[in-house]
Amino acid sequence: MNNSCQRAAVVLAAVLVLPVAAGAQSGGGLRAAVAPVLGDATRELLFVPLAPCRIIDTRKVSHGFLQPGAIRDFLVAGVNGFLAQGGTGGGCGVPDGTAQPKAPAVAINFVAVGPAGPGHLTAWEYGEPVPGASIINYSNVSGLNIANGVVVPIDGTTLHPFDMHVQAAVSGTHLVADVTGYFTRFPIEAFSEPSKDILRGAVQPNPTDLSAANPDPTEQGAGRCERVATCTVTTPVGVNGKVLVKSWANVQLAHVNGTHDRIIVGPRTETPGELSAAPRCHPVVNQVANMDFELPDVAPTTNIDATISHGREFNQLGNTTVNYSLLAKMFDSPSPGDQVESARMVCLFIPD
Repeated sequence: MNNSCQRAAVVLAAVLVLPVAAGAQSGGGLRAAVAPVLGDATRELLFVPLAPCRIIDTRKVSHGFLQPGAIRDFLVAGVNGFLAQGGTGGGCGVPDGTAQPKAPAVAINFVAVGPAGPGHLTAWEYGEPVPGASIINYSNVSGLNIANGVVVPIDGTTLHPFDMHVQAAVSGTHLVADVTGYFTRFPIEAFSEPSKDILRGAVQPNPTDLSAANPDPTEQGAGRCERVATCTVTTPVGVNGKVLVKSWANVQLAHVNGTHDRIIVGPRTETPGELSAAPRCHPVVNQVANMDFELPDVAPTTNIDATISHGREFNQLGNTTVNYSLLAKMFDSPSPGDQVESARMVCLFIPD
């Protein structure tokens, strides 16, 4: 009988700032935001606790007793099929993935109930070979049901019909299993970096009205709002937190003595549908000073290159998807050649 126990090393989410793919251009000269590669789908995971919830109870189904040597298959993620294995209808809140798992590992409390004699249980990911470690060693002792809480890798996708194999060895037993949490990897950081994304547009009477036509693509005008970078954050079910936004912009101002050049760059939240529409820029006007770059009238005639940066925090509820846009606006008396040369925004979700 194998007396060793499975152990799992859990690496909390590590943030890597990676460049977007070259040539991934979208409309308006912006590169599409690309989710980073944070290891693979089974590493650098964040634990999401769940209230204990039953996924398996073989006492409640016909032919449920685990016979020694036979491999049994069970569901862990998703919402369907749990009643057939004695679990909770609708599942226990472990999310199901498609091509890759959203929950590649789960914390499960296993109980060997009424074993026929001495033996042990092994549990492992569906479709993988049998490991050499048991999760429970049990025996037929009156009034004693042996339990053990372990972390088990699962398939966690809709590509396969089940998530986990379980095998009883030496003697059979009934099995009861409760999920207490899962480990997940989700996009927590993305950025886009435009190249020479010029703030175009003629002067408009209402700076928040972006419907006016752009008569001359080379003319710089007050009131025009540009979306220069985006990132999207999707939070796990039941996990509220804060999104920390760090942004940078490299700006060029072709200043002429006697004019007043000013550019404001700042982040704001947008619903997913807003990304396809003209950005609403008026909240940017109220950004803090380090994203508000201004040249007074008396400054000498010259080209000014400057990098400005900013950090801001947003609250975000669990199980939501929010777009964060970095918006730029020229106003007062911009000169031809005023532009945002490049911009970058990093979004980091930190659970409460």
